[in-house]
Amino acid sequence: MKAFTSCFFFALVVLLCGCGGSHRTPLLLIPTEAQVMNVEIGMSKLDVIETIGSPTSQQMVNGELVYHYSSFDSRDRILYSRADYNSYKVVFDKNNRVDRILHYETKGLLGTDIVKRRIK
Repeated sequence: MKAFTSCFFFALVVLLCGCGGSHRTPLLLIPTEAQVMNVEIGMSKLDVIETIGSPTSQQMVNGELVYHYSSFDSRDRILYSRADYNSYKVVFDKNNRVDRILHYETKGLLGTDIVKRRIK
């Protein structure tokens, strides 16, 4: 009987540990700002990939190639939900050379504080 009570108590604790906790969506690894600072204006696409790795995605915008390095992190809490978005965008000119580098991030409980800045 004592063994049954111990097993029941252990199973109950294991089941209840998941209730009311936080849930995290795993982060994708993106380059740090220090790594992005190593990218110079005028670098080729291959040089960028060798410096900071393969992009999360890429697209053509107004005839310019854009490499996206982005991550999304969400945390669900009992009373609120928080989502953080962090993204670096490397924009290439028509000659496939780096034209500019942008950094976007959202902060705050609802992700409403959007920060955009040009790194280079």
